Amino acid sequence: LPENKPFVDYAETGLHDAIQQRLFRFSQEELDCREYYRMEADLDVCEEPERQRRLQHLHRVMAQNFGQQTEEPYVMTESGLFGKHSVAVLKRSRYFPAVEYRYNHFEFFYVFSGTCTHVCKGQSYTLQQGDFCLLEYGVPHRLYNHSDSCIVLEVIMRKELLDRICSAILRENTVLSHFFRNALYGHSNYPMIVFHTGSNRAVQNYIYGMYCQYHMGAQCNHILLEALLNALFVILMRNFQPQQEQPDSMAGAPINAILRYIHQHEKDVTLHALAEEFGYSVPYLSQLIRTSTGHTFTEILRQIRMRRASWLLKNTSLTSTQIAAEAEELSPLRSIRVHSGASMSVRTEASAKTHAIRERVSRF
Repeated sequence: LPENKPFVDYAETGLHDAIQQRLFRFSQEELDCREYYRMEADLDVCEEPERQRRLQHLHRVMAQNFGQQTEEPYVMTESGLFGKHSVAVLKRSRYFPAVEYRYNHFEFFYVFSGTCTHVCKGQSYTLQQGDFCLLEYGVPHRLYNHSDSCIVLEVIMRKELLDRICSAILRENTVLSHFFRNALYGHSNYPMIVFHTGSNRAVQNYIYGMYCQYHMGAQCNHILLEALLNALFVILMRNFQPQQEQPDSMAGAPINAILRYIHQHEKDVTLHALAEEFGYSVPYLSQLIRTSTGHTFTEILRQIRMRRASWLLKNTSLTSTQIAAEAEELSPLRSIRVHSGASMSVRTEASAKTHAIRERVSRF
């Protein structure tokens, strides 16, 4: 927000610099997400106490955004989202876990800087600076913006406001009218339309103005916010050709179906079995998962099991040992067969690893 000002001075020459300073500043949520991402990607070597601290911070982030939900697709919480507004403008936290989620409203997002990957209905799209994306109503999707330089702004809108805008403006544009009748209401295979605006200053400043108005408590700011949104749509239609975006070449594979299968069979799924289920070779499937999600099969499976363990710990009377077994966190120990003929060193190693896993699950 503009420093020490109750309003946005749109004529100010330094407005663009103010945009960058404001949006590139890390929030606490972003710092927590980045720490967890670096730990999971093995970019930071963490001792167990530090691992637990980062896991606890991630759990807090997830609870703030999704409440007590435990399964994908998550629905974003709406507490304090709109107030007296019909539209909300939020900065999506960098490094936020790429879980499948949705809003119960229309969602648009704008890539202010950098590049990111958007996965929706099993299709993967690469988005870059200046892309303004309109999504199908309530569609579950994932967004991978795991970079310091990737700034994404989300515009969340009540249905009645979009209907009002459509009736007043979009009737003159056949491409957009067709999209809003079909893709936004769930009748399209590619539920996203994109305006490639590049580094256009007008688009940047209008969106930043909306962001500021939403977060300010000034009188009648909701009226100005809707006016800016109407003006933004006019600029987009006049100056840019909307594109019915096609997926990346490798993303014709049903990545969401693959991830859903992993969730449903988390206890016994293997990469080999998954490849057979979807008719791919193991190397191809491994590459597909890593390219589409930014994580390996093993990393995804570990995250799913740890989230389940956390839920069991908080909502059941099971012991940490039972939870560790239920969440299959002890599966790596299967390679260490502790039987009557095993050496004492092997038994000791197994016992130590079991204790470490218990501690990790109990603190998650």
